[in-house]
Amino acid sequence: MSMPVPLPASGSTDWYGWAQQTDQAARQVSDQATRLRAWTLSEAWRFTAAPSVDGNGAYTTGPVAWPDGVTGTYTTTTAATGAALGAIDAYTITYAPSGGPTRTVTQAAVTRDANGRVTVRPAPAVA
Repeated sequence: MSMPVPLPASGSTDWYGWAQQTDQAARQVSDQATRLRAWTLSEAWRFTAAPSVDGNGAYTTGPVAWPDGVTGTYTTTTAATGAALGAIDAYTITYAPSGGPTRTVTQAAVTRDANGRVTVRPAPAVA
């Protein structure tokens, strides 16, 4: 991931070059967000150690690795109840590259039917 592009020096006329660099940096951030969403939806990340679990056997938190080797932390934000007891309804996973800013992927709460089956899964958000 690229770092923010500094403004041209005072009196510089290279605003076109600066705009191109800024646009490229924005595309890289967008590409990374798209990749993180896809990896989250496909559950491409993996726990690197046993996660903590609650009394119902639902994961609560644990260290993870993404397919590119970057590490992060999984945290359940909403555990399921009722017919889906022990399942997860919402969670966050961080993406923390060394030397780069940490991103957080948030899976908002899913909607379940009376049998506990997921009927609506919001798209993950990346911040």
